[in-house]
Amino acid sequence: MGTIERRHREKEKRLQFILENAEELIKTEGFNNFTLSKLAEKIEFSRGIIYYYFKNEENIIAKIIVDKMLKLIGRLNNIPEQENGFKEIRVIIDEFLFFLTDEPHYLNLITYFLAGKELNSKKDSGQYNKEYEAMRDTIFLKCLNAVKNGIKDGSIYPGIDAHMMTYCIWAGVGSFWQYMMKDNLSKSGQDPLDDKPEIYIEAFFEIFYRGLKNNKT
Repeated sequence: MGTIERRHREKEKRLQFILENAEELIKTEGFNNFTLSKLAEKIEFSRGIIYYYFKNEENIIAKIIVDKMLKLIGRLNNIPEQENGFKEIRVIIDEFLFFLTDEPHYLNLITYFLAGKELNSKKDSGQYNKEYEAMRDTIFLKCLNAVKNGIKDGSIYPGIDAHMMTYCIWAGVGSFWQYMMKDNLSKSGQDPLDDKPEIYIEAFFEIFYRGLKNNKT
């Protein structure tokens, strides 16, 4: 292995070490208490080393999100070809829900990141912000194309606006998932299904699919 390649691997290894500890710190301390100074203290790095990789907290959170988005896009790209658009959108949503099971903090990271961008709009969140926006668009288009395919092949109700439906799908997935994962209905102890939030999620989307499917085909 040459010197340049070895240095590149060492740099990537250090980057992943920083990211893993940053995510752990966010989970244990909470978003509002997460700072690059605390991260540097946790991993016993100088703040200069942290700042070499990341300009601010928004930048490092954006990078964590981007890495998770890459995993999600990989799952979506590996979906086998489906019989029609309706089945395709169902499989896409299922894959997203499976992904959220593996990455339960994903949506909270995005919510916090977007809130931070709004409050600190003058801060530069760097290249990872641009990567986040590009990957967000890739995921949206994957869903949009499935809806369009369903309208075209007749498996999805023809009167549906594809763009509006796609926004509703992703808003529904995210909002319902976050609600079910909070300390409310799913953990209240007031319902016989309180230990199985996936049952609620399945029921929610079953109602959703009934409105989406073209029953005339």
